[in-house]
Amino acid sequence: MINANAGVPVIHLNGSSKESLIKEWEAFDDALEVVREWFPSESFHPRNHYVKDGDGVGEAEAVRDEMLTHFRALRKISDLVLDGISSQIK
Repeated sequence: MINANAGVPVIHLNGSSKESLIKEWEAFDDALEVVREWFPSESFHPRNHYVKDGDGVGEAEAVRDEMLTHFRALRKISDLVLDGISSQIK
């Protein structure tokens, strides 16, 4: 059962326990933190995108920014789901 407004699993007697859902989402959030730590920084250094026939540096920065925007959105969703599960019945 899914809360259509938030995408949060709803705790009820016939589904997974609150504890197991929290454990699963905490593991996912931990994995996202590892991804954040390992996000490539070196490959986006300007020396790796020197201009040959256009704006290599600017294009690389735009790609990096777009990737980070998507990553931040995923982290926010993960946090919202975890908060939603945690706020339900004890």
